[in-house]
Amino acid sequence: MTDADLYRKNIAKEDRVWECINASSYTKNIILQYKQIDKVYISPAHSQIQGKIAGASFLAIGDAALNLDLLSSQGIYKALRMGIDAARSIYAHANGSVSALNEYEKKYTNFFHQYLAKKAYYYKLEKRWSESIFWRRRHAEIY
Repeated sequence: MTDADLYRKNIAKEDRVWECINASSYTKNIILQYKQIDKVYISPAHSQIQGKIAGASFLAIGDAALNLDLLSSQGIYKALRMGIDAARSIYAHANGSVSALNEYEKKYTNFFHQYLAKKAYYYKLEKRWSESIFWRRRHAEIY
């Protein structure tokens, strides 16, 4: 994991990606458990929330609503929790609750802001690579 500009600057060629993986202590062992990996795929993995996750006739759920940093390992929990809460909100809305969808949005907007604060706290605890650009950025970010 890295920032897009650092990737483009340092390891934008696929052979350089494999060189970095082979030089790693842990990632290489995990990757070697798989039989064969032919291609490297790059995907964004930043934390974000959609501008609107609920409306008069919709709810955004899981990654359609918000994305969490992969290092947090909360993706499956978030998807299940949001699915359950969305079902309850839809049921309440269908049974006359005028605030159910707005309450869902408020809950997950608050959840996201709390998550950002926790993410910043835990990232600031990491000191092993404090000289790297990636970690200096995270230590300097204000959420």
